[in-house]
This record gives sequence, C-alpha cells and structure tokens, in this order.
Amino acid sequence: MTKGKKNETLLENIEKILTEKTLSQRRPLGDLSEYLEMVIRATERCKERRDDLRLKTELYKEFRDEFWPLAKYVLKEYSRQHVEFQYFLRNQSFDAKVFNMEGKPIESIELAFPMEGHKENKEAKEIQEKGFSISSNNDAYCLIDVAIKTLDKKSQKDYRTPECKSSLVVAIGSWPYFKDENYVADPAWIKLVNHIEKLDFKVDLVVVMFWRVESGEVHLHKVKQQESSWPVYVRYV
Repeated sequence: MTKGKKNETLLENIEKILTEKTLSQRRPLGDLSEYLEMVIRATERCKERRDDLRLKTELYKEFRDEFWPLAKYVLKEYSRQHVEFQYFLRNQSFDAKVFNMEGKPIESIELAFPMEGHKENKEAKEIQEKGFSISSNNDAYCLIDVAIKTLDKKSQKDYRTPECKSSLVVAIGSWPYFKDENYVADPAWIKLVNHIEKLDFKVDLVVVMFWRVESGEVHLHKVKQQESSWPVYVRYV
C-alpha cells in the first residue's frame, strides 16, 4: 500500500470512529476506556487528524475539551464500579451523566476546563507550521485567573437535579504550568482552592481534577460538598 493510500485509509477509519453518534453513545467503563484509547491512537497515526486535534477543528474540539477530561474523571472515580458513562453533546444543562447498570442516573456532571485560549491557539499553529513551539509564558497564575473567571460564571447557574447527585468537575491540566510533584503546595493552586471554597455553587459537589496530560495520570480533590441526600464517594487521591 502506498503512503498516500495508507493515509486515506487512516482518514476514513478515524472519521468512522469519531462522530456525534459515537461520542454520545452510552458506554460501560471498559468500553469507554477502549474507545478513548482508540480515538487517540488513530489520531496520532494520521498527521491531518493530529492537526485537527491540536487546532480543535470540528468534533475534535468537543472531544479534546469535554469528552476526554470527562472520561478521565469517570474512569478514575468509578474505576471499580459497574457503571455506564454518557456524554451529552452541546447540552446546556450538564455535560455528562453516570448510570448504574439498571439505567438509573447516579451522577450529573458539569465540566469546567479552563485554558488560555489565545496562547494555546498560537502554540498549536506554530507546531503545525514549524513542528515546534516555544511557550513564552507558563505562569500558573495566568491559568488560575482564567479558571476563577470561569468558576465565577458557573457559580451563577443551578446544576442540581432531583434525580441524582450533581457535580462540577474543574479540570486543571498540569503542563506547562505545574511541573512540581507537590503541586498542592503551589501558591497558584492554593489560590484556586480558596476561591472555590468562597463561592456559593448550586451543585452537590465540586471536584478539582489535576490531570497530568503527558502521562494521563489523574488526581481528584473534593474541594466543596453541599448538604445533600445523595451519597458522595469522591476521595482525595
């Protein structure tokens, strides 16, 4: 098979894998993990799709900014439980739900994944054009300030639901801001946690997910829990 033909085949395969239907499909955790890895592997093997993921074009924006971090949270939090995950594309009330095996919802999830959009877009375009990018500003406070503005807006909306526990998951990517293993002692991290504790969120639980994107490692931190009749199992990991 020629290089051009092989690339056409890769493009066809990833276009079948990553669709609105496949993203929104309800999946048990084993299937969710396999699907996530399949999309990532297929994307890495095709330059055009690597560029799409980096520049977040079409469905790659939803996959990278929402589906991926939501899946990482659920796979970590429910790692030893028999549950199913469903992502709701472009839903205005919540981003995902977790169901037990009887089909009853047990958690409704809203995601906040703050990022420096202009900086990220600039670096993505440089990588596409030059093959590399030299980041000019890796100050964690810049990311945390974006996170605080995002959370101030989130605190104005009511995410509670009568059918199950509601959670706000704040995903914080480690690179290139937090390089030290002891990130919880970083003043920027402490600033974020203190700000969350002061806000009056209309949700049962606020979890900060520290995500080492380069290794895939995830740590969950229960920052704020409201009085609720729903059981909360999130642990400090």
